[in-house]
Amino acid sequence: MAFSIPKPQNFSEVLEKAKVLAAKNSANLTGDNQSGHFEVKNPAIAGTYQVSGDTLSVTVTKKPFFIPEVMIKAKLEEFLK
Repeated sequence: MAFSIPKPQNFSEVLEKAKVLAAKNSANLTGDNQSGHFEVKNPAIAGTYQVSGDTLSVTVTKKPFFIPEVMIKAKLEEFLK
């Protein structure tokens, strides 16, 4: 599953907040303003992200079958606002 969304203007700040939030919730987020990897343990979701200009491209490499792709995209878009 892959999708692209507009990169927030304050992406650096959002990324740092996300790293702190991930650590507090037994998740892993590594990377920088260009690319990185994420892994959530419960539910098991993993993937990568890459920034190109004003676009954030996300590839989800692992997810439970019962969680729709649109839900993952919507939650990420909501978090990035």
